[in-house]
Amino acid sequence: MRERGETHYGQRSIDAYMHRPPFELYDLEEDPHEIHNLADSPDHVAILAELKEKLRAFQERTNDPWILKWEYE
Repeated sequence: MRERGETHYGQRSIDAYMHRPPFELYDLEEDPHEIHNLADSPDHVAILAELKEKLRAFQERTNDPWILKWEYE
């Protein structure tokens, strides 16, 4: 797509796909195309923290090798 000079893939820019933030949180009912990342929203701090805890617990239970990213990112 980049070679063809396209700037978007669906409704998101190709740059948005290439440079992802550390965490993404979307309201899929209101934003089914995942355009508006709520991870940095003050209104969503609690839910993001809860989901991070669940993710890390899952990674520990499953011996996920990517768990080390929590220490350096």
